[in-house]
Amino acid sequence: MLIKQHIKQYFSDKTKRTQQLIAVIVVIIVATIGTILLIGSHAASPYASIVADTGTLSGSATTQACSGSSDGNCVVFGGSTTQTDCILSPHICGYPDMTTTGVPTGTNLINLPSGDLQIYSTGAILNETNGTQETLGPAQGVTESDGNITINGINLVGSVEIMANNVTIENSQIENAWPNGWAVRVEACPNTEDATCTSNDVTGTVIEHSTLGGINTSASSVNFAIDNLSVGAGMDAEYDQLLRCSSCYEGLGSIEHSLVDTGIYDPGSHNEDVQLEVSEPTNDIGTAADNYLNVLDDTLINEEDQTATVFLQPLWSVLNNVTVKNNLMAGGGWSISGPYQPDEGGNYAVCPSNVQGKCILQTLTC
Repeated sequence: MLIKQHIKQYFSDKTKRTQQLIAVIVVIIVATIGTILLIGSHAASPYASIVADTGTLSGSATTQACSGSSDGNCVVFGGSTTQTDCILSPHICGYPDMTTTGVPTGTNLINLPSGDLQIYSTGAILNETNGTQETLGPAQGVTESDGNITINGINLVGSVEIMANNVTIENSQIENAWPNGWAVRVEACPNTEDATCTSNDVTGTVIEHSTLGGINTSASSVNFAIDNLSVGAGMDAEYDQLLRCSSCYEGLGSIEHSLVDTGIYDPGSHNEDVQLEVSEPTNDIGTAADNYLNVLDDTLINEEDQTATVFLQPLWSVLNNVTVKNNLMAGGGWSISGPYQPDEGGNYAVCPSNVQGKCILQTLTC
């Protein structure tokens, strides 16, 4: 009898354990399925935080920049990715503006006395407006290494004149009040202001992450923010701001990823953002591979309703190796003004990727 009771108790306990195990398994299965459904359906839960533009788009849905969204992007259905009003904030359309060019935010500039800074292969000399002449060194932002001179982080009210090879100006602000002059000029010849060289022209100039131009848009503007007189190899300007200037960039070389805004509205003024004017019959700039003009990925704004944002005028010579591509261009009488005489010829690559618009820039509407 006792054995019979033990057998009955054993099978009764086993049934309870089996029921408990089954209950646990059911709970786990339900919890797992519920979690998968929550995450798979993108529902709000402690386990997932998902934005629409990170998903896979189909049909006419497109992603574009939107203010106010959690990650700065949104999905548009049946619309277009074309961004309007680029001139109001060029960087939202992928073009440079005040937020992406010039002296980087947080840069501590070295304030130099006002005057004219001349850079020779032997060093940099500041001719101050009070008549003092000073040779600059590392404490004034000027360093030299293996024949390369770097001007870094200066704030100068005046001009810079480059008469040496391999000069770099970076992270600097140079503003001048000289309507017929310049902020930075690259002379044609090393160590001299003579226009005719007996040796090679000045080469290897780099100007980047700097703000150059006039002090204001009236009597204290400048003619040129950058005036390159050299026809030698290399004059590269990148990520710069050229402001308050009537012919902001003049000469050969390359200006890229920069904001150029003449900022001058004076009826009758001959304003251009970029100008290449060749006036000497002997100066054929198209004969050497190093002679080029590249205007690439820039924002070019001209408040004046005549001339052009890019003005190419070879009075006597043939222009070659000129590329104008991927720019936001606004204002001026023309976006691009090129050769107008049948015999001028030349090799141009003016690309349709430029975004051009006639704007009333005083109210910034396009």
